[in-house]
Amino acid sequence: MTIKTEKRTFYKKLFQLAIPMMLHQLLLNSASFIDTIMIGQLGAESVAAVGLANQMFFLINLIYFGLGSGSGVLMSQFWGAKNITGFRKSFILAIITSSVFALFFSISSFFFPRQIMTFFTHDKIVISLGVKYLKIVSISYFFSSVGFIYATAFRAIHNTKVPLFIATLSLSFNTIGNYLLIFGIGPFPQLGVEGAAISTAFARFIEVALLIFLSLKKKNESLKINKFTSYSFTKLFIKKFFKTSSPVVLNELTWALGMVAYKYAFSKMGTTALAAVQVTESITGLFFVVAMGFSMAASIMVGNKVGEKEYDIAQTISNRFLVISILSGIIMGLTLLVSAPFLTHLFALNSEISALIIKTLTYFAFLIPLKFLVTVIVVGIVRGGGSTTFAFLTEAFCVWLIGVPSVFIAIFVFNLPLPFVYLVMGLEEVVKSIIGLYKIKSRTWIKDFT
Repeated sequence: MTIKTEKRTFYKKLFQLAIPMMLHQLLLNSASFIDTIMIGQLGAESVAAVGLANQMFFLINLIYFGLGSGSGVLMSQFWGAKNITGFRKSFILAIITSSVFALFFSISSFFFPRQIMTFFTHDKIVISLGVKYLKIVSISYFFSSVGFIYATAFRAIHNTKVPLFIATLSLSFNTIGNYLLIFGIGPFPQLGVEGAAISTAFARFIEVALLIFLSLKKKNESLKINKFTSYSFTKLFIKKFFKTSSPVVLNELTWALGMVAYKYAFSKMGTTALAAVQVTESITGLFFVVAMGFSMAASIMVGNKVGEKEYDIAQTISNRFLVISILSGIIMGLTLLVSAPFLTHLFALNSEISALIIKTLTYFAFLIPLKFLVTVIVVGIVRGGGSTTFAFLTEAFCVWLIGVPSVFIAIFVFNLPLPFVYLVMGLEEVVKSIIGLYKIKSRTWIKDFT
């Protein structure tokens, strides 16, 4: 294959994978964005309550993402090696493991919602609203766990259209349900934040039911799990699965707990700052769909080449993704700068909170190219190549020894305003990018598990 032909093949495969995954991620983040807009009509307390209550889902969603990414490394490499049995076993083991985590978080959120909310805030109104939301939405955690792994498996076999189609339907159900149940339209009761929780749980159920149904189609036979060999696991295979997946789950948990620590620090700045953080995260999440799309495409494409023993091509692909991440980050950063005022005013919050959000988004825009680079390195290239332990150790070091201490000092010692605190958070990304680039240059990130 000539260099020109190889490049053409690369970009064709890139857009076949990345664009549907970007759209899928956009739909997922849009759900949070639309939820926040609708709940924003109920006041700052409701926005803060749902934002804090969703920290539990934030944690478990990252466990799903960790298991999905870790098992996705194996699935991509097995798919590249044309080992369908190994692919199917990785898929099944991921579903079992994620379901166990989902059960734990569901029980915790359903029976101890007040304790969870009190950890973040002492505002009685926020706690009361958060408890109502959390008890209902906890039911959706199991559906989310199974759905996420199914979506990961579909992508690993290069079928990105099914997860995108299902996500579109799920967002539609969620949005319509929110509108009807939050505000009490027509014959439906006005349930406020409880209506948003019911709508979310129902949409997640529909999502996983459709994914399972479509996996039974003949063209997706690799996802069928009704064969005896799919359940026959050796100790060696289980060890390989957890050796790959455990560091990714720990990576996501380490990062997630760091984000919870940030949210705890933000909560001490008051309800106004907390509401501003919630809206800021909803808006910036829309821009990060590009980074996640490219990173997931990188993980699959790199993993396929490692499974095919094409290590030099895997290195070449990784270098291309580095350039793509920086260029796309610059474009998204400029777009956020221009659109920040318009997006903020969609939430109908008071002028004080709106001004704070716009300023925070303006500062955050300058960090986006760096964040894109780090996301593609850690979530895409390094994980896809199999160096999941390195990714975990890097994340743990940068979040807990650089990011969290810096933010706590900025808030509790220097009393810096929210926009400057976001800049301080960027210190961890600087260090991660330096470590990650060195690792990729060293070519020691390729680990073949097949």
